[in-house]
Amino acid sequence: MPRLAGNDPVARKINAALQDLDDRAVSARTDCLDDPNNSFAGGSDVTLNGPYFLSIVYWKSYYCGTAHPWSDQYVLLFDLKSGAAIDPVSLLPRSLRPLPEDDNLATWSESKAVAGVKPLTDLYLSRLALDPKNDAAAMNDIDCIEVLTHHVHDFLIWPDAKAHALMLMPYGMAYIFTPCQNEVSLPVALLLKLHASPRLIVALAK
Repeated sequence: MPRLAGNDPVARKINAALQDLDDRAVSARTDCLDDPNNSFAGGSDVTLNGPYFLSIVYWKSYYCGTAHPWSDQYVLLFDLKSGAAIDPVSLLPRSLRPLPEDDNLATWSESKAVAGVKPLTDLYLSRLALDPKNDAAAMNDIDCIEVLTHHVHDFLIWPDAKAHALMLMPYGMAYIFTPCQNEVSLPVALLLKLHASPRLIVALAK
């Protein structure tokens, strides 16, 4: 995991959280690789650093004796003013957020996804139609639009400074449908129309 420079209270708080996640990842990797037939790889990308948020997307790809290899992603989001971890759901316009009683996910450090609601799934599908053809899905004879249309999905959500957009990607789909877990972008112009957080819009517009 990357680290924030400096030794101020915010940097220390965020770096301590990142160190904890690193320690857990190392432990999981060590346990997995006890068997020489297994494999484990991982990495991270800083997708936004300032002025209000630090966003990191962490990924891992592994085979640890299960029925098939697996890959996973985490979104780590921090408030750069307080150092506190932020639930990614707070980045969504209120109309797209799950109701509190619908959100039964674990804490930010243990889970990755925002519980889906139908308007969020519908928005994802409308943006997916603008993206290029999914060759991986086509090779496996999977109609992703058909698969995604009939269920409300959980999503990974993260801000991306390079894309000037909030990114959405379905999460937790059955292994056979993982080629359909593709990201789409919600650009600043769309976020403005959806009345997203002003802090998010300012951060992405830079």
